[in-house]
Amino acid sequence: MKQSQDDGVLKYSPDEDGIFRAEAARGVLSYLLRDVRYRPDDPYYSLIEAVEFGLPQKPRYQLRDGDYAINEYPETKGYFFDDKSGKHVAFDNSSNECFVEEFDTESEAIGWLKGEFETE
Repeated sequence: MKQSQDDGVLKYSPDEDGIFRAEAARGVLSYLLRDVRYRPDDPYYSLIEAVEFGLPQKPRYQLRDGDYAINEYPETKGYFFDDKSGKHVAFDNSSNECFVEEFDTESEAIGWLKGEFETE
């Protein structure tokens, strides 16, 4: 797990299969639920914004404080075990809508992330 501090935002890296696990998953989900509003930025931003931000490589979203910024973890997936609930918490942000589900087993969480079944 790689973690660094940059402008107050924690940076995590997924495992080789692209899935965040354990504390990295917990950190990414916290960021997605706390800091990102799931309303895409206007794709027709001004020339000044284009110069300031460059042509975004990642989707830009409105943050809770009203600023627009790049979502550091777009199109991500992950899971972790939650000691308080005794469940495996999995999140799927691959469509940038951040769906979160709880599962009794790790294999169920991984199966959901891999699209082997859907929840209701």
